[in-house]
Amino acid sequence: MGRSRKRDPGDALTAAMQLFWRHGYESVGTRQIEDEAGITRFSLQTVYGGKMGLFLAALDHYLTLFEAGAAPRCAPDAIGEIADWFLRRTAPEVMSEDMRNGCLALNSLIEFGAGHPEIEQRAARYFALLRGRFSEALTRLRDTGQLDGAIDPQQGAELLHASALAMAMQIRAAGDNGAAAPLAQATATMVRGWAKQA
Repeated sequence: MGRSRKRDPGDALTAAMQLFWRHGYESVGTRQIEDEAGITRFSLQTVYGGKMGLFLAALDHYLTLFEAGAAPRCAPDAIGEIADWFLRRTAPEVMSEDMRNGCLALNSLIEFGAGHPEIEQRAARYFALLRGRFSEALTRLRDTGQLDGAIDPQQGAELLHASALAMAMQIRAAGDNGAAAPLAQATATMVRGWAKQA
């Protein structure tokens, strides 16, 4: 029997999130959940309805944390803030160890593929949040006269969204935040080029 540790439910969910983030859904067993997240097999069934329920709760937790802290600001003071968001994503002194695993929402969509509505719903939430934050930020910069008039905020948001996803895939594939540094730099340079010239 696994040695379980009593944990605060919030801490246990964070530990489960980190476990799935590192290994994916299929590679994580109930013994590992018990040993590393402190969630007993009994709690796994009664509180979460099984491994999939825990996984979805962990994914929701990830999305809530991303929305609260790691997502780009929707009201930047300057266009450089968007560029800096991309650069920070590859900076080892800024990013946590877990971030080298890429994006849990994107990883989950890739692992499960099409046809899993609960995963697709959460991935859509992530995509809409990311795309929406970029769109709001570029619209605000346009409205404050900081964005070149030739740049359409919606089209720019789509390009930034695609770049962020590509970076997450590069990071996950390499297991290293620095793997996406060239793309981050290229994206930051492009964004700074969108500034309205005086």
